[in-house]
Amino acid sequence: MRTSCLLICIACFSGLAQMPPRPRADSQASWRAALQALPAQPPRNTTVQYIEDIIRNIHLAEPSFAFQTSDYEANRELVRRLVTYLGALDAMTSEPQMRAEIIRAYAAVAALNLEQPAPAGPPARTSSDRFHELPFSMRAPAIQGVAPEDRKSAEELAGRYVLAATQSAAAWQSADTLRRSLERQGMSLNASTTVSLSRIQLYFELASEDLLARDWLNAKTNIERAEYETRKVFNTVGH
Repeated sequence: MRTSCLLICIACFSGLAQMPPRPRADSQASWRAALQALPAQPPRNTTVQYIEDIIRNIHLAEPSFAFQTSDYEANRELVRRLVTYLGALDAMTSEPQMRAEIIRAYAAVAALNLEQPAPAGPPARTSSDRFHELPFSMRAPAIQGVAPEDRKSAEELAGRYVLAATQSAAAWQSADTLRRSLERQGMSLNASTTVSLSRIQLYFELASEDLLARDWLNAKTNIERAEYETRKVFNTVGH
């Protein structure tokens, strides 16, 4: 009997040990460390409460993103870490409550200001303006000095980027047409479509950065994610 109890205790302790500490943050000073501690691959025993803590930390990060200056590069890497983590978690779970929290986390990430600070220029787009003009580039970035052995990968990914962006632009414009029609009736787009549109913008921004950094694997992954979210938008608004 004692042996059985001991084995149960050991098993419970082992399960807990696989779970990283909850990313709690009680101040503006600790949210960055908490989010940077996220593992690249979420453990299978990740809880809803764990994702709620991530969302809380993202909200604490908002002031730093709103007025970023020298923190721009660090903030960009933090968004990349969050997107990678949430994408992996999204792929491994089908539990409704967990998926609802993942959508909330994606929406919180998408709401962060990731625009590179500039000394002067036109005012930033408002959230409503984003539906009237595409918030991502239709053209892949020009990659200079690609090594001969990487040239094929660069050309294929640039072509896939353009194709995916063209499809996403059509989805975005269809969603904008539907949004305006709904607004005239006192309604709005459903939350899932709105989140997908935010993800599309984010994934193309990350894919563009990956291409410039010659990170072909991450570029392919983020383009695929944009394609997936585009299909979800089309399923709602029609092809």
